[in-house]
Amino acid sequence: MVVCEVATGKIRALVSRPDYKLSALDKAIENTAEPLLNRALCNYNIGSVFKPLVAGVGCEQGKTLTVDCKGYTNIDGLNFTCHNLGGHGLMNIKDAIKFSCNSYFYNFVQLLDVNGLLSTAKIAGMESGVILAPNLVAAKGSFGSIARREPTKRELANLSIGQGELLLSPITITNLYMAVANGGSYRMPSLIEGEVTDGKLTSKTPLPAEVRLFSQNTAARLKEYLAAVLEEDGTGKKANPTL
Repeated sequence: MVVCEVATGKIRALVSRPDYKLSALDKAIENTAEPLLNRALCNYNIGSVFKPLVAGVGCEQGKTLTVDCKGYTNIDGLNFTCHNLGGHGLMNIKDAIKFSCNSYFYNFVQLLDVNGLLSTAKIAGMESGVILAPNLVAAKGSFGSIARREPTKRELANLSIGQGELLLSPITITNLYMAVANGGSYRMPSLIEGEVTDGKLTSKTPLPAEVRLFSQNTAARLKEYLAAVLEEDGTGKKANPTL
């Protein structure tokens, strides 16, 4: 789990499980679950949290689409399934984020200018590592061979839902969500507040430069769509603390 201030990019919490006790490092070293590995800094097939980037690029490119989700999409002779095998029915872009509909994004990504999608991902820092402190670095993201050649329709489908060759860390994907929450721009995550001398903060670390990822209009749309995940009958409704 990563908690950042959206306006500054300052990291206020990094949580990795399993944890360990400082008084029992010998046991932590021997633990095969590797509690000393900070998983917030590691790369993964990041999954559906990548979908808002695809949606945002589509909004910027003026793309619209309605998809009848039947639980699968056939792409060049191969069925790509949705997590709802029974199908979601008719989906627009807001519904697709609210219900995390794979079928929608398999189709929507095919409409996009791929170079525009990859360049936006690069602007979001998704191909960069994040140096938080000496020996504390978030892994450099990777798009695999897709970044070097024209991807196939199947590869694009996997990419649209954060799978395939795509590898990103929780730290890196945070940039996307800070931009959505902050009107379209973000600052690279930072951890060090400043230098302390004799128990007093003597100098502050300058804030990283602000990076524009989306227009304010696109950011507002994505924010509305993501709020629906929690506030309406979306996939995250049970995570809403007010309900």
